[in-house]
Amino acid sequence: MKWSFVPRNNPSRKYVVANADESEPGTCKDRVLMQYDPHQIIEGMMIAGLAIGSHTGYIYIRGEYRFLIEIVEKSD
Repeated sequence: MKWSFVPRNNPSRKYVVANADESEPGTCKDRVLMQYDPHQIIEGMMIAGLAIGSHTGYIYIRGEYRFLIEIVEKSD
């Protein structure tokens, strides 16, 4: 359903955003992925970017997980 919100013929810039906030109760998958397999998130964002015609992506990492920023940055 989310794909239906992306305008197909809109020439404006599109972005892919991965929300790794984990603010929903009971969630803990994002931290584990970023710590042990960050390429999985990056590759998923690349596939999504290709599908919607985006060349820019961002990963939102909450402040408590600042140590993960270095791990994710080394993965690119």
